Amino acid sequence: MAVTDMERTLIDRVNYLEAENGKLREDLDFYMKEVAATHKAQDRLRATLDRLVKRLDEIHDNPAYKSVWTINQLHCGEYKGPTYTDELDAARRALGK
Repeated sequence: MAVTDMERTLIDRVNYLEAENGKLREDLDFYMKEVAATHKAQDRLRATLDRLVKRLDEIHDNPAYKSVWTINQLHCGEYKGPTYTDELDAARRALGK
């Protein structure tokens, strides 16, 4: 049985689409791996940020640390330098705290 021109065109089109589908699957696999890697990196950053916020809170609550500021105020007056309170609050919000 001979293949008609229309059948040949359809066969060629199917072959082309199957090849394109294979390329798209490869792209999808690549991007899914990238997404997974990004999620892992995000989890590591979140854990690190959480540890940093907890550690800063521990330090801020430490009486010895607080006394440094009391002594500094007695000798130098009120501290008017840069602070990180806005950034620390933003980190807490980002962590849902």
